[in-house]
Amino acid sequence: MPSNQLFQCCTSVNNATGEVRLASIYRDTYCQINEEGEYGKLTGAYFQGGALNAINMLNKNFDLDISAYATFNWAAVAIVINDLGGVDVDVPESMMVDQMLNGYTTLTAEATGINSRLTYEPGMQNLDGIQAVAYCRIRYISGDDFGRTGRQREVVEKVLEKAKKADIGTLTKIVNDAFPNLATNMELKDIVKLLPKVGSYYVGDQSGFPSEQMRANATIDGGAMVVPVTL
Repeated sequence: MPSNQLFQCCTSVNNATGEVRLASIYRDTYCQINEEGEYGKLTGAYFQGGALNAINMLNKNFDLDISAYATFNWAAVAIVINDLGGVDVDVPESMMVDQMLNGYTTLTAEATGINSRLTYEPGMQNLDGIQAVAYCRIRYISGDDFGRTGRQREVVEKVLEKAKKADIGTLTKIVNDAFPNLATNMELKDIVKLLPKVGSYYVGDQSGFPSEQMRANATIDGGAMVVPVTL
């Protein structure tokens, strides 16, 4: 889950089978965001009280029992992808209109201090870390935030597939490089212990919540909300 509200993702890992399930919870989802009973956009929970408040909010609203968490910024995502040699993504032509993708790439590079390059044409190509983050940030094309979270899960899955082919030295370097950009209640040594298992992991299912048939859009207190019709 992200400190900069780029990814809103919960992960379930079955250690017996290696199956990983990804669920994006849309940042505009209307729910209780603090212990005082205030309701608002899900993203407000992190804004008000950081990672711990966000975890408490997820557990309370969705009857979960999340105990371990990692929040990460744009730089962490870019570092991981760069260390893996980039990810292959099919860039839609709509992202090239008015240099949208390049605009987000430039802004992300400036915010993180990580060098990147511009994208000159749509289609399947290898994106570096900053380009991939920019690809995940855009919501002003078809699908809005729902499409954006789908692209985020797409990139997470591609990163996992590349990580499965990486050697233990590369994986260790990735963890050490990215760890300063994480806020987590896990210790570095415990994360490193998971690395030998990476090859057995696979994404079995992914989804966004609330799904299209389980949500309504509404304006509440002047803000556009995604309201779960039912839990």
